Amino acid sequence: MINARKKIVTWNAGMKDHLQALSEVTSRGADFTAFRKFMEVRVAHWEALWEEYAKPRWARFRMNLYCGKQRAFAKFFNQVGALKENESQRLVVAYGTGRWKTQKRDYASSNDKYVQGVCTAFRYDTCR
Repeated sequence: MINARKKIVTWNAGMKDHLQALSEVTSRGADFTAFRKFMEVRVAHWEALWEEYAKPRWARFRMNLYCGKQRAFAKFFNQVGALKENESQRLVVAYGTGRWKTQKRDYASSNDKYVQGVCTAFRYDTCR
C-alpha cells in the first residue's frame, strides 16, 4: 500500500498542471458562476486527464490495490478466527461506523444485547 502511493505520485508528476487547475475550482455550492468556471476548467483539461487515467497501468493498479485489501482482510480474519478455543464460541468483530450503545435490541442474542455495530456487506459476509 505504501508503494502504491509512490506510484501515484510518480505517475501524476506529468499531470501536475492539470490537477492543480482542477483543485482550484469546485463544483459544490449554489453559485452558478463558480459552477460554470468549474465546468470550463474541467472541459479544458478533460482530454489530457482521460488520456492518462485510461492507461492500462491505472486499471492494474486499482485491481492490485483491491486484491491487496482482500488479502489483508482474509489474513486478519484468519488470525482472529484462530483465537477461538472452542467452535461453540461466538466471535464478534466491530468494524466501520458501528458504535457501542446501552440501548437494548430485541433481535440480539442474550450475549450481545447491548452492542450495536454497523458492518458493510462484504465485511458482514466475511464475519459470518
